[in-house]
Amino acid sequence: MYATKLPEKIPVYIPVLRATLKLSSDHLNELGKFSQYILFALGRGHTFEEIRKVTLLDEMVIKEEFYYLMKVGLLEERDISDAALSDLGDSLYWVMTFVDQFNRKKEKVLINCVTGNLQLLGESIIVEPRDCSDHAYRLKEKIVRRLYKNLSPFNSKDFVLEHFGFDELEDHYREELQVEVEYETPILYIQKDIEMLPSPKAEPGLSAPEEEASLSNREEGTGTVHIERTIQTVHWKGYYESLGRYRPLLDKLQSIKEFDSALVTEKSTELLALRQKEVELNQKENVYYFDPVTGGAFLAMPDFPYEDDKKWTDVKPIGTQKRPSNEAVALFLGETSMNVQSKVGETYHIRQRIPYDLLFMTSTEQTERAKDEIHVNGEREEVFEWRGNPLFGSLAPLRRT
Repeated sequence: MYATKLPEKIPVYIPVLRATLKLSSDHLNELGKFSQYILFALGRGHTFEEIRKVTLLDEMVIKEEFYYLMKVGLLEERDISDAALSDLGDSLYWVMTFVDQFNRKKEKVLINCVTGNLQLLGESIIVEPRDCSDHAYRLKEKIVRRLYKNLSPFNSKDFVLEHFGFDELEDHYREELQVEVEYETPILYIQKDIEMLPSPKAEPGLSAPEEEASLSNREEGTGTVHIERTIQTVHWKGYYESLGRYRPLLDKLQSIKEFDSALVTEKSTELLALRQKEVELNQKENVYYFDPVTGGAFLAMPDFPYEDDKKWTDVKPIGTQKRPSNEAVALFLGETSMNVQSKVGETYHIRQRIPYDLLFMTSTEQTERAKDEIHVNGEREEVFEWRGNPLFGSLAPLRRT
């Protein structure tokens, strides 16, 4: 699928929730709270006697817990009065330390309510609902909030490991980390701009490169934005300029030819043949389809594969672009000597379901990705490039597989 860079960006507000991150560990969760306390105390250098005094539990209960931890390999098998962490217990102690230190910081993030993914709090300016401009669109909230009651929802675990480190932990402990996301109820917004819109036509047309590209294989977990806009049907007829001053005579020439073709010159025969070609051309249903939002024009009816129910519509941009000039249409048809006349006919609506990450990719990011080719098993899998027809604006395939 191709995309057109818009002459004017479309401002939109993305709904977000502020949230606090909390870590836990599968390995730690398998231990009771008292077992965790013992490991933590011994890791801090405390002794059995100090633990006994602080807990005020029966000494036999404490000893049984120590023996259990020795049995499962978390404590060295030695006299309880000289208890110490084993290598395994020491590793688990460091996991506890990391988790505890992280949770004390109460790290704040944002939940993107369109994609469901987390993002850093400081990446965007947060806007209160009352401060949102009336001239920008507000996207609908599309997440299911109760899913955030589960451990490690959406991209939360990868997000935490990427942005908060934990490189000191062994790989298997890093894998066992779980993330809890505690969100605050009030909805907030961040502002973004739509710089490009995918073409509503899958095949090349008046305003598309010859190669096809596709947006269909978006990454799993990426949210979508629903955009509705009007497409115009433009009817056109073509008239050869070279027939101009001869038109009043063509009917008479045709009559003479039908009476006796020998009386008609070669020049007259050529003029009559050209008029016949013009008549046959204009007897057809000559149309192209125009998108006033992007300025894109297509010879075949747009048939975008991501149409969806109207109730999900997020953005209805107003089309202000002028359709291609008659001269440009004639040039595209290869008939530079033809005078094309066109008029707008019926209009209809399309609703596109566009992957969030691609929709909000900036033209600068597109240019950077245009330089890259990804090879898998020696074959080209994806290519991003800028291409376009100078008559009908710049176009870019967003993604091809």
